[in-house]
Amino acid sequence: MSDEPEPSTVTGSTNANASASSDNVEARRRHETAARERRQRNRRLFNKKREAFLGDLMRNVDILVYAELSAVYYMEYVFST
Repeated sequence: MSDEPEPSTVTGSTNANASASSDNVEARRRHETAARERRQRNRRLFNKKREAFLGDLMRNVDILVYAELSAVYYMEYVFST
């Protein structure tokens, strides 16, 4: 214990810690918000691509069924005469 004044860095450390802590909290909130927006954007893109894939798949199955029915009809017509 001396009568000398403390350096300004020691007296201001509680203020600096509080400011740094609030900066960390704010940075964490920004990060969480950005992560949430990124997840939503990825989900929308995933749903859009899934919809396109399923539409294409249904169209291809329809074409396949039509081709199979056409082949069955042709085979029935050729072999029945």
